[in-house]
Amino acid sequence: MSLLIFGPQIRLVGAAGLLHDVGKMAVPDIIGNKPGALTDSEFVIIKSHPVKGAEILTQAGGVEAEVIDVCLHHHKKIDGTGYPHGLK
Repeated sequence: MSLLIFGPQIRLVGAAGLLHDVGKMAVPDIIGNKPGALTDSEFVIIKSHPVKGAEILTQAGGVEAEVIDVCLHHHKKIDGTGYPHGLK
């Protein structure tokens, strides 16, 4: 089976992989690059990066909904313990 059949899906997966952490641009460098453990308040800021990333991609326009969904939910865990929404 040719990979060309899956071309659009592969492009979406590639774009999602490249853009999933774009929200980290909105996290101050002092927190994002901190070498040690984060404080509780710093971790709250880090946990905001998926929402900020989805906002950035939405405002940019032309980004597929699937890519934005990956950006928003890439820290989701099947048991609901992930962030930002704790979805199961």
